[in-house]
Amino acid sequence: KRVFFMNDEELKVLVVKKGDRAADKAVVLAEDVEDYVVTSNGKKLYYLSDKAVYCVNAKNGKSKKTVASDEVSSGLYINGKDVVYFIKDGDAYATKNGGKAKKVVSDATRLAYTANGIVYVHTEDDIFATAGAKKPTKVFSKD
Repeated sequence: KRVFFMNDEELKVLVVKKGDRAADKAVVLAEDVEDYVVTSNGKKLYYLSDKAVYCVNAKNGKSKKTVASDEVSSGLYINGKDVVYFIKDGDAYATKNGGKAKKVVSDATRLAYTANGIVYVHTEDDIFATAGAKKPTKVFSKD
């Protein structure tokens, strides 16, 4: 099993084998990390560092791809279909499989996550739900 954890803004992974509990064997995957999420299969890891989002191989931190650069202002949220959401320049973006992020909702004010894998994108007047890999669906409107 692999255990991911933060220690002094370093994102680390520890491979735990039966009977082995030595945390000093942890490997640093990335530094200056603010937030991270791991896909459900444990193969990809996304992290936020210096207002940019990166995707790496979760086993060793290699194959680093820049998913979004500059001005990412929220934490990372992942839904049940391994789509990662974040807010950049006031808009909600989504990425899957380490691909380039695409804008999915304009004028986003915040993101929220539920335990059943739904990410909600809030705007001033609307709420969108993102249960699957499709574009978010409006589920509430003030109007």
